[in-house]
Amino acid sequence: MKLKNVLLTVALTIGACKTIEIAELRYDEKLARLMKLEDERSVGAGELQTRFNEYEPQLRRRAALAAGRIGDNESASLLAGLLEDPEETVRFSAAFALGLLDGDLPPDVQAALQAALSDPSEEVRARVIEALGRKGTDATEDAIGAHLLDRLPVGPTPHVWGEDIDSASIRLPRPELRLGLFALSRLQSLRWSWNILATEESHPRFLWWPAAWTASRFQPEGMSPLLLHYAGSGDPYFRLLGARGLGALPPDQSGNAVLALLDDPEQSVRFEAVRSVASLRLSAAIPKLLDIWHTDATNIQIEALKAFSVLPDAGIVESLIDRLHDPSPRIRAAVLRALAFQDRETFWFLLAGMDPDRNWMTRADFARLLGELRGPRSLSLLQQMASDRDFRVRPYALRALTQFDPEEAV
Repeated sequence: MKLKNVLLTVALTIGACKTIEIAELRYDEKLARLMKLEDERSVGAGELQTRFNEYEPQLRRRAALAAGRIGDNESASLLAGLLEDPEETVRFSAAFALGLLDGDLPPDVQAALQAALSDPSEEVRARVIEALGRKGTDATEDAIGAHLLDRLPVGPTPHVWGEDIDSASIRLPRPELRLGLFALSRLQSLRWSWNILATEESHPRFLWWPAAWTASRFQPEGMSPLLLHYAGSGDPYFRLLGARGLGALPPDQSGNAVLALLDDPEQSVRFEAVRSVASLRLSAAIPKLLDIWHTDATNIQIEALKAFSVLPDAGIVESLIDRLHDPSPRIRAAVLRALAFQDRETFWFLLAGMDPDRNWMTRADFARLLGELRGPRSLSLLQQMASDRDFRVRPYALRALTQFDPEEAV
């Protein structure tokens, strides 16, 4: 009899715990439960959805964030309902969460997001635009573009908005325009982006890093006037983005601007300029590249050597040979690559008398190079490297083998 009473008590206690766990927890316990559900990527058999109706705004906000991070698309309609919540932070979080959900949003949820573009809070509208950019269609692309165009700042252009690009603030200025530009770049909406970024005279409307970054994300033919302007800016970050974008323009349009940036005082700008030289195959840059790869920072020297993989120059072979035993493993790897494409015969001749490099990363890069060169010599070396003494090299050798001889890789 006593045993039956004990079992009955335990059963009642377990049942009561389940009820309390969902409905009667304290505020801090509910928050803890939400974090646990998020960590487990679980909606907790409907428990998460019950938190959308909590009296405390902080709980509703936290439930929305958890739903987004869990990614369950079944929460979409409930999150759309929170877009009309009386609390700004809840609407903000619901919009953000909708952009994180897996898969496409149902049409009614898309419509609710577009309706939320009229929210009185700029922060909420910004997150709505971000969600539409992540989940949008052609219709939402037009909605974002038209919305931003109606809210362009007034006054003389360009609008000069200096900003610390390393800022770690949670809320940055001009969130609606910022996230709107990012959304249009994600959607690759050249038409709307150009209308917002450029004036009628094809001049930049903004001297602001999000605008320059957005311009650099499109096929450069569509943004070439802006990119050329940014490449000549007094701001090094604008010049960097300009140099990056110009690398995909025809050389007759961008060559002179890119060559000028090889002498830029900022390392980051020179780095992007060297990359663009390689993309454009600018043989006029060879004398400057020779100087760069002897005197500049290591990362820029490596980019110069990569450029020599596509810019043939008979006079560089001796200089490359002199750097085969450079102290930097990254330089040694880049020298081998450049030498292989500059003078294949000399490359194989020198390789026959060299021991495997002492650094595993250099050997791994060498395996990648052999996969690109192909041929029986490469095959023989890759067969040996598949049993390299360092296990970190072997995957690179096997991957290279797979690229040009799957049967041998098996």
